[in-house]
Amino acid sequence: GDGGAWNSAGIIVFSRSATGGLYQVSAEGGEPQPVTTLDPARGEFSHTWAQFLPDQKHFLFSALSTNLENDRILVGSLDRQEALKPLLNLRSHVGYTPPPPG
Repeated sequence: GDGGAWNSAGIIVFSRSATGGLYQVSAEGGEPQPVTTLDPARGEFSHTWAQFLPDQKHFLFSALSTNLENDRILVGSLDRQEALKPLLNLRSHVGYTPPPPG
């Protein structure tokens, strides 16, 4: 796949291949479960480059599309009931850098 992220609770969010959505699995093992679903109306073919946010429940990721204008960075959640939140329309790796202490 194309990267993944491991949170402090031992949950790993990752892409299984260069195409498809993201999955989550316990660091202790088990069957990976889908955590994001591609949006065919936007031409999405890959969710990738997951990066957990400080709350360890939400994560940033990139949604890649066959139409570059539809590429975007979103916030996902381990709670699949929570809607994905678009942040930016662009194709890029994502990363979170915490603010400096103090």
